[in-house]
Amino acid sequence: MEQVFCQIAEQDPINLQLGLDLLQAIKKEIGLLPSRQSLDFLLSACVNAKDLQACYLIWKEYKIAGLPYNILSYVR
Repeated sequence: MEQVFCQIAEQDPINLQLGLDLLQAIKKEIGLLPSRQSLDFLLSACVNAKDLQACYLIWKEYKIAGLPYNILSYVR
């Protein structure tokens, strides 16, 4: 799963909506919570796309997944 989110973050132009849709599908259809690494890649994609609203959405996902924020999350 992390490799897919990594590819999304590295695309140029960034297909952020694909990543957000994939995140929702994984949560709703499969019932899995994303890993920290997956969320880190998505957060990077949001920052690179300069999409503040999507950044806040991913920020909430850290909390939902029970993942504490780390220094890299704050730096992004």
